[in-house]
Amino acid sequence: MFVPEEIKAGLIYGSDTGNTEAITEDLISLLDIPNLTEIEAVDMTMENFGQFDFIILGLSTWYDGELQSDFDEFFESFKQIDFSGKIVAMYGLGDQYGYAEYFVDGL
Repeated sequence: MFVPEEIKAGLIYGSDTGNTEAITEDLISLLDIPNLTEIEAVDMTMENFGQFDFIILGLSTWYDGELQSDFDEFFESFKQIDFSGKIVAMYGLGDQYGYAEYFVDGL
């Protein structure tokens, strides 16, 4: 993936079991985005979203469509973020067999 060096890119992910974290590490190595800042969702702040032009969000879906715990706790603040002028990409994990009806609803 080509992202010019002057673009400020951030990848914010949440992982309760380590699966999203493992996929995130694989994704980072595949994307090869210069100067990509990686942030665990437990440490995210409103300011993080303002500092990036390109934002990648990684999260999993729990049970019947629930957000990963760090995103769930941040959700009210998340709804206030102005994404105008930003490029946003998302990837998600979920249980497609046990919770097929809700698979990646967290996205």
